[in-house]
Amino acid sequence: MTFVMQVVLNRVESPNFPNTVKEVIEQKGQFTTYQNGEFQKAQITENSQKAIELLDVLENRGALYFNMVSQNNTWLDNNLSIIFVYKNHKFY
Repeated sequence: MTFVMQVVLNRVESPNFPNTVKEVIEQKGQFTTYQNGEFQKAQITENSQKAIELLDVLENRGALYFNMVSQNNTWLDNNLSIIFVYKNHKFY
């Protein structure tokens, strides 16, 4: 969760993406949980609070994209370098 939040913040800071969190997550086809409506149903939990707190202590490796490990031969895999893998997500 923290790494995905960091991707959003990295995009806000990048000149290649919109300048606000709202605009970044609203980009068509970028964040499935926003596009399918799950984001609007989300509740603040202990885990989400911890994820926000971790933003201050985790090393930011500059990832701008991510996808599930199980997704093979995606555009991301073919065009970008994997920066790191965490659990079931690859970060580029």
